[in-house]
Amino acid sequence: MRRLILPLTAGLLWLPLLGGLLILLGQARGSAPWLRLWAQPGLGESIWLSLWIASASSLLSLLLVALLLAQSEGRSVALLRRLLAPLLAMPHVAFAIGFGFLIAPSGWLLRLVSPGITGLSLPPDWQTLHDPWGLGLIIMLVLKEVPFLLLMALGALEPPLLARQQWLGQSLGFRPAQIWWRLILPSLWPSLRLPLYAVAAYGLGVVDLGLLLGPTQPAPLAVRLWLWYQDADLSWRALANNGALLLFGLNLLLLVGLRALEWLHLTWGKGWMLNGQRQRPSARLVPALAATLSSLLLSVNLLVLAALILWSFTRRWSFPAPWPSQWSGRHWQQAIGELALPLGHSTWLALSTAIAALILVVLALEAQRGRRPWPLWLICLPLLLPQASLLLGARLGADWLGLPVGSALVFWSQLLFVYPYVYLCLYGPYRQFDDRLVQAAATLGANSWQTWWRVKGPLLRRPLAFAFAVGAAVSLAQYLPTLLFGAGRITTITTDAVAIGSGLNRRLASLYGLLQLALPLAIYALALRLPRRPNPMETTS
Repeated sequence: MRRLILPLTAGLLWLPLLGGLLILLGQARGSAPWLRLWAQPGLGESIWLSLWIASASSLLSLLLVALLLAQSEGRSVALLRRLLAPLLAMPHVAFAIGFGFLIAPSGWLLRLVSPGITGLSLPPDWQTLHDPWGLGLIIMLVLKEVPFLLLMALGALEPPLLARQQWLGQSLGFRPAQIWWRLILPSLWPSLRLPLYAVAAYGLGVVDLGLLLGPTQPAPLAVRLWLWYQDADLSWRALANNGALLLFGLNLLLLVGLRALEWLHLTWGKGWMLNGQRQRPSARLVPALAATLSSLLLSVNLLVLAALILWSFTRRWSFPAPWPSQWSGRHWQQAIGELALPLGHSTWLALSTAIAALILVVLALEAQRGRRPWPLWLICLPLLLPQASLLLGARLGADWLGLPVGSALVFWSQLLFVYPYVYLCLYGPYRQFDDRLVQAAATLGANSWQTWWRVKGPLLRRPLAFAFAVGAAVSLAQYLPTLLFGAGRITTITTDAVAIGSGLNRRLASLYGLLQLALPLAIYALALRLPRRPNPMETTS
């Protein structure tokens, strides 16, 4: 059975993606589509924007995560772990809609200080949304990717090794922050490398957030090729396919650049950071920055949630009033009859893909027990490459095979991205599990299934529940796979939220943003509640 897990997983998830890329390469023959692509106005600016947004958001997220961890001690680490669930529960699209309500020229942040501080009685002519530099999109990506990188870092922390490193650092006279910077963070880097690459690839190929917050004149490359693919004129499809290959090449260039920065740091930066001639920052400044960052992450999420709630019940809210002058629940009443279908699609896709991914990951991790583990880059392959390139190729492959678009293909396309996240969530806890407990159960006559069900599963209840919640949240956030393989027939809360959020109806957009938040929040709450229940096997033994 163990020997079948890797071929089954590869055949289900990875081989179709590689086949789709080969089809893209096959259709890119000929110079006419390439010449037409290079002749597109603003293509160079789109390429530069894509690389700038991806590199800036990923490197800034890594820096902030390192800053948070370096100033964290035992209680602070425990607090970070508790904060991760509510921070991760906020889907990217819902966060982007609420974040747009905050930073818009007529947004809530400016309303709170106007006209008293700013003197403004009318919204200013500022381009805080869809700004040409993509700064709003970069800030939004950083605020959402920092919790993900924190989750990966905290999951890789092994308590025995952490205790030994802290003891060694104290014996050398290091302060707690120095222990993190010089001993713990370098040992964590191998576990953070692939998540950082995944963050960079996501920033390069993001479409839904680009439509909501990104630049428009011109747009990043991923957004432009998606618009080309959706054009009613089918001749633009060839341009979109070539654009997908170009985006794939940019992704490889970005990963090579990140790897080069790592080499430069190991070659030159490490010695520079450890030498005694460098001016050390104030002992109070860095902890204050870390505390400010922790408070900022939580405060922004609370403000986003409050903005979504306020706008969903607003009837009239004139600038610069800090609060609505008239309230109404009319939008909720009107939307109730239209929500059943997208809400049902979102729920069954989230639950089914999370359950399927959890089963496949547990089987894969059990198959690797006592053997050399699979390379993480292979597991994370769908995350390390841009979604638009992979999915456009996979859609060409599905068309070539004559597979009908619909629920089955949407389920598979979402599973492609749910599986790696669930694997990353369980990889650390499985690696830290004490196999002597399994060996003790085997000596008492239990087979492998009984051992897992009675010993290993109950002890890993919390990581399993959290991985399930992460998988469901990832499924609920999928925009491009649902549209591409559902062909508009499978509507979800996310697809509707992006369509409405791109328009001018703030009230309806906030309503759908809240609904997109409610589902993963409920799943996270249930996942965190279930492990506290007594285990039936423990009560009967």
